[in-house]
Amino acid sequence: MNHSKHSFIFLATWVIAFGGLIGCANDDLMNPGLNLGEQTDVESASQAVTIAGPSAAAAESMIGGLMNLVVPTRAPGDPTCPPTFDLGNGITGTCSASGGEATFTFGGTLTVDSSSVTLSGTLFITATANQPVTGTTYSIAYDTSVSGPRGSGSWSATGTVTVDDAGSVIDFGFVMTLAVTPTGGPTTMVTAVVNPNSFELTVNGPLGGVLVFQLNRTTMTGQVLLNGIPVADVTIVGGCATIGYTVPGMSDEVVCSNDST
Repeated sequence: MNHSKHSFIFLATWVIAFGGLIGCANDDLMNPGLNLGEQTDVESASQAVTIAGPSAAAAESMIGGLMNLVVPTRAPGDPTCPPTFDLGNGITGTCSASGGEATFTFGGTLTVDSSSVTLSGTLFITATANQPVTGTTYSIAYDTSVSGPRGSGSWSATGTVTVDDAGSVIDFGFVMTLAVTPTGGPTTMVTAVVNPNSFELTVNGPLGGVLVFQLNRTTMTGQVLLNGIPVADVTIVGGCATIGYTVPGMSDEVVCSNDST
């Protein structure tokens, strides 16, 4: 997952910046078609996204790191994994494997968006019925509880991961559900649909509004929609995101990953 990990980490940085922009925009963003409830949903969603974006990035990276510990075996046989492990990023744990299945239990402190986050969780994998000609495909169930200075929540993911015969991840597809509770704020549900080529983040506001961010991870272009209406187009090139707003009252923005604001 090295290439996708790099794209996802940058994506998380951009999502934080965009969340800050729409969170600070207030009435400047709101065209005449948006009521007070929709404005409230945008502000709540932007706060949740500042946690959910980096959290989804960390979850993808975590799953990839754990799957790289699996040594697949062709049926009949079991995957193997180290009984204890240290990912080198503050996360340690144990693993057991039997009958085409493996269970990871892990915990520790991880740096997410420059903050220390304490987490604990499990990853359960099982070989799928239909297997590729080379390598092995596993269905996965990932569940983690997290807490940090910016809030707390849970990360859950289901989907599939394919590893080659050497154990390296070569394909994946997840649906992630993140329950995000910013410090002092309401709990918000966020859904991320992730694969090597695309990423979609959906945030449900407390009053029913829906904010969606879609990104093509190959072209690094995408758009943001509010209640199904496009509000911005995005192009990411060379570490910077150009945000072209399609609603009145907003000027286009360029946000770079090394920006301090």
